[in-house]
Amino acid sequence: MPHNRFYIDQPISESSCYFIEDEEFHHMTRVMRQRENDEIELVDGKGSLAKAHIRSIEKKKAEVVVSSITKEQENPRRFSVAIANLKPASLEFAVEKLTELGAFEISIFKAIYSEKEQVSNHTKNRLNRHLISALKQSGRLFLPKLSYIALEDILQKKCFFCDLDDKAEKLSSLIEKEEDVTIIIGPESGWHEKEKKILLEKATVCLLNPNILRAETAAITSGAIASQMLY
Repeated sequence: MPHNRFYIDQPISESSCYFIEDEEFHHMTRVMRQRENDEIELVDGKGSLAKAHIRSIEKKKAEVVVSSITKEQENPRRFSVAIANLKPASLEFAVEKLTELGAFEISIFKAIYSEKEQVSNHTKNRLNRHLISALKQSGRLFLPKLSYIALEDILQKKCFFCDLDDKAEKLSSLIEKEEDVTIIIGPESGWHEKEKKILLEKATVCLLNPNILRAETAAITSGAIASQMLY
């Protein structure tokens, strides 16, 4: 990760000025010890990478000026991962690693056997921070979309769900020629029969590994396989 790369939540344009505030400001001034006139990089999570310099540093914000921008086109072959709600620490770990692997969207849904009923606002804020940190660390220029959605809505897309099924094919074989896929990961306690019935009707069962994986391990493994097959 470039030590001087920072994120702003707005589109970047050349020769424009922006303010770095809140956590990114703290990271810039307290952690990375950046000073006025230092050269930095800015990313907006939408494909832009900007060269800029710090014009001024105030008590709670820094003003930066963009000198040049390069833009990256997003890969049309992409994968998303939907994860049943897990314990916060497990969700944070999975979201961080899926961002590094290049996930287009990460969805969290409530399964019947989910360990948590809902995702708290505190956890949502922490997940967003993990997204941004992983975006910068990995060198990605596109920030994954993080959504909270019902399983029924996820199944409106082309989906594969992971299960230890004797008839299931390997995920790598199933998605080799696909361009836009969503992989659904169930909770630690497995799928309820009602969910299994719906999944078998609307999605394709796939195999990640012959062993029983923890939910966060399954999510990361599915992302690793998809990133190899689609990128």
